[in-house]
Order: sequence, then structure tokens, then C-alpha cells
Amino acid sequence: MGFTGEQYGNNGTARRRRLLIAAALAALVVVVAAILLFPRSPPSEPLDRLHVAVLPFVNPSGNSDDEYFGDGIAEEIMYTLRGVDGVRVVAKTSSFGFRKRGENLRKVGRKLSAGSVLQGSVQRDGNRVRVTAQLVDANSGSKEWSDSYDRPLSEIFDVQNQIATAVAARLVGTSASNTPFTAAPTADIEAYLLFLRANHRMRQRGAANLTQAIDLFQQAIARDGSFGRAYAGLAEAYMLQPQYAGGSEKAAHAPALAALERAEALGAGDGHT
Repeated sequence: MGFTGEQYGNNGTARRRRLLIAAALAALVVVVAAILLFPRSPPSEPLDRLHVAVLPFVNPSGNSDDEYFGDGIAEEIMYTLRGVDGVRVVAKTSSFGFRKRGENLRKVGRKLSAGSVLQGSVQRDGNRVRVTAQLVDANSGSKEWSDSYDRPLSEIFDVQNQIATAVAARLVGTSASNTPFTAAPTADIEAYLLFLRANHRMRQRGAANLTQAIDLFQQAIARDGSFGRAYAGLAEAYMLQPQYAGGSEKAAHAPALAALERAEALGAGDGHT
């Protein structure tokens, strides 16, 4: 007995229906397997906005010769912010790893567990300096504050304090009168630049860098014999030298101790170089 056209049509429809059901079941199996094998992570906790990461202040021109200057500005701001009640600052050994322009600051904040990220730029032109800074909420990526400063180089200490004050005001409502300003460590701006160069070399470690750091610290001291933090940096460089350049620790101890005692006598023995 032969099949009619209607029977063929019914069989074809049923076959297509079975194929669709099988495909749907297969897709459902894949979805369930994905859920079981790759469960969604629970929503992350908001980052603490009072935990601040201060990134190196970069030179827009990309001139690496001025890197030491931007690092120095960032360090001074970090030091001032550490004196603000309630504010915690990410260690520079961690935050200084993010110096590329265009970093995703939400990702940076997440990596550093910091709810606030301060970044900026600095550019020198003869005896003038232009500094820009912005504070970003790492939870939302929104800008909390920003400003720019175009000043004589001799006013760089004031600029650093103004930035720290503005950040503190945004985070905890601290007024300028309650912000622990960092006093200018020297009245000689050239001595200060030598000091920043020395610190930059010392951070890089290595025999040649430490030798250069010691020489730069000594040049800064020669310009200003009351520059306590230059003595403190010199003491640290002497103590690091045997580790990276060889030589006797005993031989390094005497000049390091002499520099440290001088730093302490000048009120700069708190380890902030």
C-alpha cells in the first residue's frame, strides 16, 4: 500500500519537530553545563574610597629624563596624604607600577584595592612648571576632582600641598587648615632637583645607580648644608651599596651613621626621603 502526499507531509513535519526539540535540548544541556562549570562570580565589594593610590605624574612629552620629577611630586603628595586621619595610601612600590598614560583607572583601583586613584602630569619649561591632577573614583570611574597649575618652579612645594589638600577635602572633608602640609625641605630649588634625581636613582637599585645616587645626594648637601632629607637619603644609599655593589657593610656603616645622625639633628630622621 503506497503513502499519500499528505502522509509524506505529516512525516516530514514530525521529523522537523523532533529535530527542533533535540536541538533545543542540546542547547539547554550546554547552558546548564556552562553554569555548573563556570559559575558567575558574586558581585565584588565596593572599594574603600579612603584607600588612595597615587600614580606617578607623567610627562606628556614622554621625555624619560624628567621621570624623576613626576615621581618626586607624587611621593610628596603621598607623604602629605598619609598624615590625614582616615586616609590610607597605597605603597609607592605598588602604585608606581602603573605609569602608562591611558591606564584604565577602574582596573588599576581593583588591582591595588584602592577606591580612589590620583593621577597627573607634569611638564617643565625653563623655570616654570605645569602640573595637572585628577582624582578618580575607582568604583564608578567618575572624576571626583581635577585642576591644573602653571607656576614658577620655585612654587612646586605649594602646588604639591594644594593638590594634597584638595584630595583630602574630597575624601574626608578636611579643610586646608587641618591638612598636614609638608614644609619645603630646602629653599634651594636646584638642591631639591638634585635630591629628586638621587632618590630616582636609588629606587632603581644596582651598583651604578647607587653610586650616582650618593654623588647626587652629596651635591644637594653641598648646595644646602641644612637639607636634612638629603642626609637621610645619603644614609640609605650608603646602607644599600654593599648589597648591590659589593664591598664591606662595616665600611659603609660609618658614613651611613654620620649622615643619619646629621639628618636626625636637622629633624629629618623619620625615613621620608
